[in-house]
Amino acid sequence: MTVRAPREIPTDGRLSCEPEQMRCSELREESIEGTAKTGQKFVLFEHHQGWSHDVLDGGTFGGELSGKLTYFFGMHDASFQLIRPAGRPKPRCRYRVFIIFTGNGLQAPVVERLEVRCPQDLLELNLETPLANGGQKVTHPLALVCTHGKRDQCCAIKGRPLAAELSERFDEEWVWETSHMKGHRFAATLMLMPWGYSYAYMDAERATEMLESAQRGELYLPQLRGRGCFDAAGQVAEILVARSYGSPEIGSLYVEKVDLTGHDSAEKTVREVSLPDGSSYHVFLERRPAGEMIPSCGKPAKKAHKWVGRVRRVVAES
Repeated sequence: MTVRAPREIPTDGRLSCEPEQMRCSELREESIEGTAKTGQKFVLFEHHQGWSHDVLDGGTFGGELSGKLTYFFGMHDASFQLIRPAGRPKPRCRYRVFIIFTGNGLQAPVVERLEVRCPQDLLELNLETPLANGGQKVTHPLALVCTHGKRDQCCAIKGRPLAAELSERFDEEWVWETSHMKGHRFAATLMLMPWGYSYAYMDAERATEMLESAQRGELYLPQLRGRGCFDAAGQVAEILVARSYGSPEIGSLYVEKVDLTGHDSAEKTVREVSLPDGSSYHVFLERRPAGEMIPSCGKPAKKAHKWVGRVRRVVAES
């Protein structure tokens, strides 16, 4: 038997996911903080059939309906994702839909669950006001595990076993497979709803701890990429303050941009993070190089960046 020598990992931009090279989720040079999918409004639609590369590219719902749905969700600034139970779900005559307003630390998150007869019914939804469609209010967390293999093989290979294991541990409708949600290079990756937190490189034990923390109303910090209601710099600012503050009430921190220096730019910026007790912190952030990342399996590596910051408590004037 021939023993192969360990393969060196090039770091000069030559790395890609050719057959003899690693998958995109195996190169872990990039920082995960600040990489969450952004958005404050999500529509999750149960769909058991195949998912095309982009769920609204015409391959899943046909060209005409896909165009209407793209326009509709764009008008309402809502992200659209397909979901399905893990494993081999039983056929259903109606489709489950979850409408999620994630909140932002000032507004509380809200989830409405309802059922529709067909995908066309999505065009009739009220997406401007929480709980406006006659559905049920959902009070438990939702774990959305990306398993979108048509988008990237890493999500199928690592996401499906995770979703299957979690579905054995938690109640029905707590755990779902989901379509692309940004960041398959972090597989297995998932979103924790209704708050819109994204996590990287998750396994069943970590994901279980995350859901149990959410049940207790606590923010789970390990493997946290950020909360999507904030931009990349804001996501990092929240994480830095949460780590200093301890494990605060989940979704309770509010982040806003402030200009303290008069030189705010794409490379340097400041965020103020407010806590439930009335205290606040300024986080001074700078964007720096951070190794390499493979954006998707089969694509060459490229330089990655990260936000680094220092935290200063805001002292109220007496």
